[in-house]
Order: sequence, then structure tokens, then C-alpha cells
Amino acid sequence: MDDIVEVNGRIYLVEEIRFRTTTVIGRDENYVILPNSELTRNKVVNWTYNKKASRFQVDIGVAYSTNVLELMELLKEVAKSTPRVLETPEPFFRFADYGESSLRFGVYFYTHDIFRAEHIKSLMRIEIFKQLSARGINIPFPQRVVHFKKDECKGQ
Repeated sequence: MDDIVEVNGRIYLVEEIRFRTTTVIGRDENYVILPNSELTRNKVVNWTYNKKASRFQVDIGVAYSTNVLELMELLKEVAKSTPRVLETPEPFFRFADYGESSLRFGVYFYTHDIFRAEHIKSLMRIEIFKQLSARGINIPFPQRVVHFKKDECKGQ
């Protein structure tokens, strides 16, 4: 079979379809036997139905002081060098938003290896982190600045 399906938010590789059950392998490499009634009752996404590559996304937030053009070049290099990321369609990037404590970007890439997409995303995140650190680009975390007003009534 080798179809990759999503049932109830879980990704499975279809191993065998029988009259009453379908045997699948989960991303944790456990075999699961699904009653076919479960497949007919629930929404099933077949990730490999059209045999085209699927698009995935990795989000990143960087400090407001970051040179955006330098960051875009870095993200492009990392995406293109990540194993199992397709050259065509080419990875692309979006400046997603001005976050509360960071500039938000999305890295979008295509792969045929849908079953291992989370692993590919992990490899990409690790390399992005290494490259950001090497270039001194900060990944901010939420912070609050609290100002205390002088008590004008003090001493009265």
C-alpha cells in the first residue's frame, strides 16, 4: 500500500487493508490495527493520494534588531541544505508578523517524505539555531518591563 494517512490527528503508513481491519504503522513505529469502521466514521486525510509533494512549515522568531535580509539568506541556505527538502518547488519564506517580542518568520518547504516530516523539521530547526547562534542573531523570549512611579504622597 504505502499510502500515508492521517486519522484523528495521527499520521500512519498503511501496511495492509483487509475486509474488517487496516494495519498501519505509526510514526513511533508501532503497528496499529484500525477497524475499518473507524476509517469510515472519521475524517481521513490521504497525504499521498495525488503523489505530489506536501508543504510543511517551520516558524522562527528573531530579535527586532535583526537584519532581515541577512536572515532571509540564512533561512534560504538552511532550507536548501536540509536533507529530504525538495529543490523544486523551491523553499520560500514569509515575514509573518511583528510579534510581541520578536519578528516572526515562516520557512516553507516541500518534501515527498511526509512520514518523516517532523524529523525534517527538527533537523531544520537545529541548523537554524546553530546558524543564528554563529551569526549572533538572538532568539528573544517574552519579557516585561515594569516602571514604578515615585509615590508623590510619600512623607506626608
